[in-house]
Order: sequence, then structure tokens, then C-alpha cells
Amino acid sequence: MNNKTIKWIALGVFLLLIFGGLIYQTMSGSAENVVEEPPGRPAQQSMAVNMFVTDYSELENFIDVSGTTLPDESVVLSAEISGLLTSIYVREGSRVEKGQLIAKVNDAELQAELARANTNLRLSETNLERQKRLLAREGISQQEFDNAEAQYQVNLSEVNLIKARIEKTEVRAPFSGITGLRKVSPGQYVTPGMEIISLIKPDPIKIDFPVPQIFANQIKEGTKFRFQTSGSAEFHEGTIYATESVIQANSRALMVRGRFNNEDMLITPGSFINAKVLMEQSDSAILIPTVAVVPILNGQQVYLFKNGKVKPQEVETGTRMANKIQITGGISAGDTVITSGLLQIRPEMEVRAAEISSTSN
Repeated sequence: MNNKTIKWIALGVFLLLIFGGLIYQTMSGSAENVVEEPPGRPAQQSMAVNMFVTDYSELENFIDVSGTTLPDESVVLSAEISGLLTSIYVREGSRVEKGQLIAKVNDAELQAELARANTNLRLSETNLERQKRLLAREGISQQEFDNAEAQYQVNLSEVNLIKARIEKTEVRAPFSGITGLRKVSPGQYVTPGMEIISLIKPDPIKIDFPVPQIFANQIKEGTKFRFQTSGSAEFHEGTIYATESVIQANSRALMVRGRFNNEDMLITPGSFINAKVLMEQSDSAILIPTVAVVPILNGQQVYLFKNGKVKPQEVETGTRMANKIQITGGISAGDTVITSGLLQIRPEMEVRAAEISSTSN
């Protein structure tokens, strides 16, 4: 290789180094510019959450209980005196009126005794009138007149006693109602207390059910309840009119009695019922979604939306339902409660509405 060739090679290497240095400086300067002057970042957007606008609502809080229906009056009619049952004057399942004759025990012997007693009474009455006239003329002593008067009173008492025994041979309805099934037949010998036929008064109907002890103080005369009989979807409305005086020791429940107008005979006494007892009623209750309430150390709180930011607010709660809860203190109608993103939001954090709901929708 001659000297001329070597010179050209050296010149080419020199030029290559120069151009490489220029390219490196250009690239390095661009990188420095990127670091020193970063492009502007887009503004961070606020978090989107669901919201609920509070308002006054109607609230009816019920408790579920089970109970039994009872007739307003119920009795098993029985004989008061021994004897042969001569007649039963009513059919089973028929309607009877108060005082109506239901059955009769043979009173033939008593009627004979009554006839004899009446005869003796008439004789003693006649003798008393005679003795009174004689006493007026001083024909007898006062003692003789007193004896005649005493005999009259004895005979009168005997007549009244036999009449009372005859009345006991008649079995009458103590109230208007419907008869049940007969327990005896005519011709059967009955004794005092032997059951003859049952009688009930099915209108109005009574309804007995236990209320748990924690609700006992809320039960008042006039408290309303709804009930349905087993196997029926129809609800009826009754009214509580009486309660037991003590809590039952075995169940820790208060026995309650209500009444239902059963003039259409819709309810059969003795039926099992399910009832809903009205514990609380209000037309100005504040109800919010249950998910909006967050437990805290000393109570519960919600997050309000005010001026575009999150504001925590402690609240007092009342009745809890399936998906809503009553707020009794802490917020007012018209406040906006946040119902989603509760784990991500923080006090004073800016948020925006993704969806807004209210009591009316």
C-alpha cells in the first residue's frame, strides 16, 4: 500500500469520527430538552359516584307473628238436673237467639209436685185470709194469726223452689250464636254437667297471638294489625283491644288479643293465622338506601355531597328494612347522600354524579 492510499483512509476515518460526534451531541441535547421541559399533563378528573336525594316518605313498620282465632263467646251447654232428655229443639250448626229453648229434660214428676204445692198454697192463702178477719174481731190471738201467715210463706217458698227446679230442666241459649255438634240424643239419661251441645258467637271474632317482649311496650289498645289464615292469600285488618297482664315466663312474650268484624263469616274460629302488627307509622320519615350507612367507631355515618365535595355526617338510625333504613337524626330532607364508591372516597374529595335517584323513583 502506497502513502497516498494511507492518507485517504486516514482522512475518511477522521471525517467519520467528526460526523459521529455531531450526531451524538444532537441526540443528547434532545434528551436533555425532554427532561427539562416535559409536556403538559391532562387535568385529573373527579370520581363518579351514585347519589340519593332524601325526602319525606311514608313508613309502616310491622312485626310478623302467628296466632289463633277464637269465637267472641263460646260455651258447651249442659244439663243442670238429672233426668231423661226428652227433646233437642235445634239442629246442629243452626243459628239460635238468646233465650231460645235448646233442649228439655223430663219434668213430669216436678210438674206433679208443683200442682200439689200450688194446692197447699191456695189452702194456706184461704186460711190466712180467714185468720186475718178473725184477728180483726179479736176472735183469735196474734200467735194463731202468725202461725197461719208462716204456713202461707212456707207453701209459697215450696212453689217457687219447684218452679226453679223445672226451669233447670230447660236448656236455653245464653247468647245468640251458632250451635255445634250434639253430644247426646233424645231419650238419653243426663246428669248435671253432662254436655249436650256447643254454642259459639263467631262475630266479632277474637284473635290471640304472642308479641316478643322487646315490642311489648309498643302494644297499645287500638293498635292495628293485618292477618291472613293459613292457606289464604287475602289479608284482613283487626284491632288490638286487650293484652295479658304479665309476660309469659316460658316464651318471654306478651299475649295479645285483637278483634275482627266477622259478620260475613269469612274467618272460622280456631284457625291458624299469620299476622303483621303495626309497630310504627309515619308520613314524614327519612329513608335512604341501607348501603349508604357506614359503621364507625362510635356509631354510624353517611357521606353527603355538598358543593361538589364529600362531607362525612354522623347519623342516628331507626327501622331497618330489606334495602332501606330510617334516619332519625343527622340529616334532613333534601340532603344528597352518596351510595357508591364508599371505600374509595375521602372527606373533602371532589366527586361528580354518575347516577342520581330519590324517594320518588
